[in-house]
Formats: sequence, C-alpha cells, structure tokens
Amino acid sequence: MNNCRLASTNFSEAHLARASFVGTEFMKPTSFKKATFDFGAPFDYSTFAEEVAFDDAKFNGRAGFARVKFLDHADFDRVHFSSSFDLESSFFHTGISCESAKFDKRGRLALNKTQFGGYAWFEDVEISAASAETKGARVRIDVPDDAKRDRIWLLGWSVREPETPDNGKISNREGIWGYLDSEPLPD
Repeated sequence: MNNCRLASTNFSEAHLARASFVGTEFMKPTSFKKATFDFGAPFDYSTFAEEVAFDDAKFNGRAGFARVKFLDHADFDRVHFSSSFDLESSFFHTGISCESAKFDKRGRLALNKTQFGGYAWFEDVEISAASAETKGARVRIDVPDDAKRDRIWLLGWSVREPETPDNGKISNREGIWGYLDSEPLPD
C-alpha cells in the first residue's frame, strides 16, 4: 500500500506477512492494535493526519517510521520490537506514548533528528542490550508546564536548552526547541 491515500483504516488484530506503507497518507484515525508484522513493516515518509494506535502490536523485523509526520496522537503502548524501532527525522506534532514497550536483545530505538512538538511518554520501556540513539533529536520547550511535567523519558535521557534563542528555532516550526540527549545504555 505504498504511496496510497487512505481514509479510516483498521488493521486491528491483522496478521501481515509482508506489509509496506511507504509514503502513505492516513487521513482518518488508524488502528494497528494487536497487529503482527512477520517481517517488520516500513511506514517511512508517511503521514498520519489523525490519531494512530499500534497498542500491543508485534514487529518481527524493522518497524520503519523514518521521516513520518504524526499530526495527532501516536500510541505505541506495549509494542514488542524484535529489531529496530526507527523514528529518525520524524515529527510528532501532538504527542507519542510508548509505555511498556519491549525490545529484544538486538532491538534499537533510533530517534536521531526526531522532533517532539507535544508530549512524549516513554515509561517502563524494556530495552535489554539495545541502543537508543537521540543525536539531533529536538524537543519543543516553550510548552505549558503541565506538558513538560507529563514528559517521561528513559533513564539517562534529558532535555538540554539551546545556548541562544536563535539556536532554539527550527525552520518551518513554531516555538523554541531544545535538544534530547541520552547516555549510551549498558549491554
């Protein structure tokens, strides 16, 4: 389903042997709850215009979400990743929840150059012998105090404010943006 434009989409509990959604526009609420992706699934360069739910999904290969625009809430709660969860250069306008996600031994969480415009919730995420990459990841910092308080990062992650207000600007984005830093995780 590459480069498609889809209205309301429901793949809940689907078993997808080979799936690809590269460049797809999901125009209405989308559900992949409890879906199984046998060989992973690329969603790279896609747009989710409204909320999307991957709760309890299982990716038995790369979960590819590089350069994806999430314009509403994105739910990845209790997702099992056997390989990489690639969110490089993606944009979260409203927020992401990734509570109780689990990564296998070869799992990798890639957030390089990702932008978090709203809340980000990474609570009780289990990463064993995995790496988490945040190089160039940006976080909007001029948000209400309750939004800042609701952000929960993995152990060792922190938000660093820009050195000057000009360093806190991103082309085509409103607000002041800081940097998401992470320490390497132990094996």
